[in-house]
Amino acid sequence: MFDLMPLEDPHYKRLVNITVETILKSGIDQELILWLPNKFRMDVRQSAPRFQHIYGLESLDNKTGKFPRVNLAYQKLSSREIREYHRNNVSVNLFVINAPWLFSVLWCAGTTSVTTNACQVLQKMQHPLWLLPRATYQMIWIVADCVSLLLVLSAFLLLKRRSRKKDSRGSSSDVLLTKIHSLLSE
Repeated sequence: MFDLMPLEDPHYKRLVNITVETILKSGIDQELILWLPNKFRMDVRQSAPRFQHIYGLESLDNKTGKFPRVNLAYQKLSSREIREYHRNNVSVNLFVINAPWLFSVLWCAGTTSVTTNACQVLQKMQHPLWLLPRATYQMIWIVADCVSLLLVLSAFLLLKRRSRKKDSRGSSSDVLLTKIHSLLSE
């Protein structure tokens, strides 16, 4: 992966050409090169037709499969959108993923690949940190909801029972207070 100077750099086109020429002279298989910048993309396609072109945010509105690959920030895409890209045969690369838990979440969501600064950590992962089957998750969710409902109902019943006891005790003390009040007012 090569980071090129910002688009505003006056020598950007020259830098793109130098980068493409260097890659072509190096003998690296063109299909291993993932090309992200949009500017001068057509020129790059003519010079190196087998580079794998990856598109960014502008393709979010076009999920029809016109673009074979997208490269997006992981915060910009939901699990549903990742699955939608897959249904349309679009590979999804998300960046920058450095935490194993986040890598696991995106793995389970169906991300094709990720860009990371923590290769030494993520390359050791053979499976997601904790994979919970959907049916098990739903069962845990339903049981937790039922237990919560029972706890809330128990609390209300307990409060109702205590208020009834308080009302029954309060009536005899009310009579006593009424008698004391009537004696004092005489």
